[in-house]
Amino acid sequence: MGGINVHPSLLPKYRGSSPILTAILNGDNKTGITIQRINLEMDTGSVLKQKIIMLNETETTESLSKIVSAKTPELLITCIKELESGLIQESPQDDSKASYCKKILKEDGLINWSKSALSIDRKIRAYTPWPKAYTFVRKKKLMLLKSTPKPTRSDLICEPGTVLGFDKDDGILIQTGDGILSVQSLQLQSKKANNWKSFINGMQNFTGSVLGGD
Repeated sequence: MGGINVHPSLLPKYRGSSPILTAILNGDNKTGITIQRINLEMDTGSVLKQKIIMLNETETTESLSKIVSAKTPELLITCIKELESGLIQESPQDDSKASYCKKILKEDGLINWSKSALSIDRKIRAYTPWPKAYTFVRKKKLMLLKSTPKPTRSDLICEPGTVLGFDKDDGILIQTGDGILSVQSLQLQSKKANNWKSFINGMQNFTGSVLGGD
């Protein structure tokens, strides 16, 4: 039968070590699972079986990894049975359609507040649980764990990274290059993760702070 393996993307898209994170970071509306032949070059083997997973802009790398793990065994068992019975039709990958994802480093989690709220929210979800998206406040590392992108409000327009205040329904409001990011969960360096209300209670004069830098 030869060697086979499982890759958490729809190959040839996202060959490499971080396909789940990359799909979230890029705002894809679908990803999937590929069972492929093992080849000398990474993730280039013939495709034996694929399963599509639809995305809705709420997934984190942690939650999507769990979905992939839950769906893989059934797909793998079906693939092995069809291989043994000769029913599989192998499909060589089209290298002209290949894309690649890189190895993720801790420093990749740094937030650029000039980006859009949507882009930053994707980064927060993609970098959960590791290495976590982060910024700096008062020379301390501040990790953002849960957020929601919101449209810009005409009454709240400031420098990107400015903490505008908070909303009882949405959380802490932060200006971005395009839109407002509402943050519901944060973790200050050397502290436990907190919901936004607990964080505000422990961080005096947070409104008006400009996040970023180091």
